[in-house]
Amino acid sequence: IVSPKMEWFTKRYGEGTWFYGSGKMTIIAFSLEEYGTLLEGLADGDDRARYVLRNTLYYHYWRYPSETVSQNEYVSLKDKLYSEPVLTQMISLDPDFIQYVPTKLPFYVNLAKLAVRKKGSAIQYVDAKTREEKELIMVAIENNPGSYRELPEYFKSDKDISYLAIKLSGWNYKFLPKSLKSDRDIILLATSTWGLALLEAP
Repeated sequence: IVSPKMEWFTKRYGEGTWFYGSGKMTIIAFSLEEYGTLLEGLADGDDRARYVLRNTLYYHYWRYPSETVSQNEYVSLKDKLYSEPVLTQMISLDPDFIQYVPTKLPFYVNLAKLAVRKKGSAIQYVDAKTREEKELIMVAIENNPGSYRELPEYFKSDKDISYLAIKLSGWNYKFLPKSLKSDRDIILLATSTWGLALLEAP
């Protein structure tokens, strides 16, 4: 996808310019108007806008704003920077980007779920309060069953969470709390994908 909004980019840098490498991007300076157009393109799912912003705006405006842009520039683009469509595109491109998303945004939880759904380990970058939500934990396990072993004991004691983890990987039986290891349904489920689970049973 290359939208008409990006025609200025093609004229300025050429049709084949995609800027995958971060080194080349550090010498490119876009005007505020151009950055605004890039953000609009990103919200529309424009592929070129996604890659350009991933290698410039990502660092200049979200990660190191105080070091790379003036306060006036930052404020003038703030509404676009933190709009749900833009942040959704950024997280789709890089789930770890959730670490730069303000937790006070009304759609933060939805973005956190998207990040974890795309990449289970991104849960480490989700704010502590949201990370405690059962639904988010289950999304993380669906994406990466191995993440179960790192959960606090009170989550492992939740039968729904443990059942899902065992269903996806019988090996997780090793990390079950004692209160669930004798559960017949869980033992049968675990042995269906990991025969050695019987050796771990009490």
